Amino acid sequence: MRRDRRKVSVTALGLMLAIGALTACGGKQAESQAESQTTASAEITQAAESSAAATDGTAETANPWIDVRDLKEALKETGVELKAPEEIGDFHLSHVQVIQDGGIVQVFYGSLADQTETQALLRKAKSMEDISGDYTVYPEDRRVSDSEGEVRLRGQDGRVYLATWQRGDYAYSLSLAQGMEEAKVMEVIAEIQ
Repeated sequence: MRRDRRKVSVTALGLMLAIGALTACGGKQAESQAESQTTASAEITQAAESSAAATDGTAETANPWIDVRDLKEALKETGVELKAPEEIGDFHLSHVQVIQDGGIVQVFYGSLADQTETQALLRKAKSMEDISGDYTVYPEDRRVSDSEGEVRLRGQDGRVYLATWQRGDYAYSLSLAQGMEEAKVMEVIAEIQ
């Protein structure tokens, strides 16, 4: 059984590395890369689960993310308090996940019609690193100041696809699958604590 778990872990890790390498090679537009990253992540999880089921049905995947009911439960599980808007643009908060050991909270936003498709992803962790998980090299990359510090905005064609910032000991990231105008992104960031 341990051997099967190792196979699943090695398979999932190999898929993640391959996807990361393809993403780093670039050539695609940021919007399609953001969508493919979300799809690729789901495919990795699904492939690992299928591989586990094919071995003996008892092996489990090593997914560190845990679904929680809301941000209050996320605080209990991680010690990280996140104040997040109920909506980002036209997208509504659909679900919350945490990594207990890493102290990371992530909030998914989607449309009311199809809450399974993530349009925005907000993360917060006690860290000094970029926690976005987005390694895309965007053609537009600049830093802007707000009332609490500096925000790094990355995107293309005048739209922001990724915003990252620090507040004290905490790192934040906001990924936007369809991109958003800079002024609207800064309004959203002002609501997040």
